[in-house]
Amino acid sequence: MKQVKMNWPDRALIASIMVPCVEESWKAILPLVEETGADGIELNFGCPHGMSERGMGSAVGQVPEYIEMVVRWCKQYTRMPVITKLTPNITDIRKPARAAHAGGTDAVSLINTINSITGVDLDSFAPQPTIDGKGSHGGYCGPAVKPIAMNMV
Repeated sequence: MKQVKMNWPDRALIASIMVPCVEESWKAILPLVEETGADGIELNFGCPHGMSERGMGSAVGQVPEYIEMVVRWCKQYTRMPVITKLTPNITDIRKPARAAHAGGTDAVSLINTINSITGVDLDSFAPQPTIDGKGSHGGYCGPAVKPIAMNMV
């Protein structure tokens, strides 16, 4: 990140981070991020796979009380702007957004990957990609989710 900031000093560089929902973990990572020269941090409470099984990402983003708590910690331990990335994998995105605001976030980011399968074979109706005839879990993201994000604004 330091090299990227050196190459493009006129661009905003935001570090997207997630660590376990423990105050000491957040307190420890924030100075490391500050050392990179990043202009701000994004609390990634949106990642729906891989990290949520470990109590991070969308596992935190679905619990407004956790969002508020972590945002407060981050605002306490860093002077950098804090952006809270919300998960779309929730019934009402307003509750986590309000929790982030109550915690003192500087901004919210909508949205991260939508929990899904990545495709369907219309001949066999099997999820794609398939491995040995079995489907796999994935995520729906990119430009195709813009209408979903706009609906949440």
